[in-house]
Amino acid sequence: MITKSFPKSKNLENGRFNDIAFIKTNMMICVVLCHATAFFTGNWFSVYTPVYSAGYLASFSDFLGFFHIQSFTMASGFLFYYLILKKGRYDNPKKDIKKRAQRLLVPYLFTSVLWAIPIGAMFFNYSWGDIINKYVLMTGPAQLWFLIMLFIVFVFFVLIGKKIKLSFRNLVLVYIVTTTIGSLLSMAHLNYFQIPISVRYILFFYLGGYIYKNRKAISWKQTIMMTLMAVGLYALVARLGNSDKNIIKCGISFIEPLISLLAVSVSYFLCNRLVLKNGGIVRNRFYRLLEDNSFGIYLFHQQNIYFTIALLNGLVHPIAQALLSFVIAMVVSVSMSFILKKWRMTRWMFGL
Repeated sequence: MITKSFPKSKNLENGRFNDIAFIKTNMMICVVLCHATAFFTGNWFSVYTPVYSAGYLASFSDFLGFFHIQSFTMASGFLFYYLILKKGRYDNPKKDIKKRAQRLLVPYLFTSVLWAIPIGAMFFNYSWGDIINKYVLMTGPAQLWFLIMLFIVFVFFVLIGKKIKLSFRNLVLVYIVTTTIGSLLSMAHLNYFQIPISVRYILFFYLGGYIYKNRKAISWKQTIMMTLMAVGLYALVARLGNSDKNIIKCGISFIEPLISLLAVSVSYFLCNRLVLKNGGIVRNRFYRLLEDNSFGIYLFHQQNIYFTIALLNGLVHPIAQALLSFVIAMVVSVSMSFILKKWRMTRWMFGL
């Protein structure tokens, strides 16, 4: 049952939504945690095979994958619509797209050339063809796919998407259209420049706008129900995921975005409640350190996890390996971000 609106004074400070910043920071942390456990799925960093089986960690990683980047994209859409509806921004597409390219594509270029490609080549023995395919045609640029996706989605909304009225009916239509087109593009193996996944993520960017316009408090009962629905649908997908029947595959392609929509909505409302009830959490020095360096954490964490997997696989318990991978990746990535922020040139190169 929808209740009263959240009191904005506790959340909006100097034009900054504390809950949205909190979501974006914590979702970056969830990405690192997801990748720290993804090795045990057996299909991530396949250069090595897990010595120990840990299905519970694989399931945990898979579930995180349903909402971490999706929630970050929702938060980006939330801020996009706030700036349009309250500040009158994004009325100069050429200028806005250029600025976003500097924010996303420049870091993509330098992080690829100076970090992801050299370390990827070390572990995966890339050929020049692999590098061109993965990083120039952008079919598999490691964690950096997110930058390309977010740029494409931003361009879409600056040029077209912002004209779509924010309503529940349109949210459903966006879900149907983006899921259908994204699935067809993936089936046709047209993954160049991350186009299929970008189409899918339009849904979560639009969801951010919808939440901004309709940001209401909901009961804990509703939150628990959405959580249980997401977990139930996830269990269904996990059970049917190995089916080779086209009708089931088609159904799964439509169920998965629903899981993400539910999980993203829950993450927003929980983070909003937490920030409103305990505003001091966003002023905590440790949290602010993570928030200030969250972009660097995302840029550099994955390759650091490669090294910890190579060192720890089979030597420690899977939980210990995952925790050490997570902590080491966080510490090293924050340290790299902190150091690179010292110079104007490196701040520009990596968007820090």
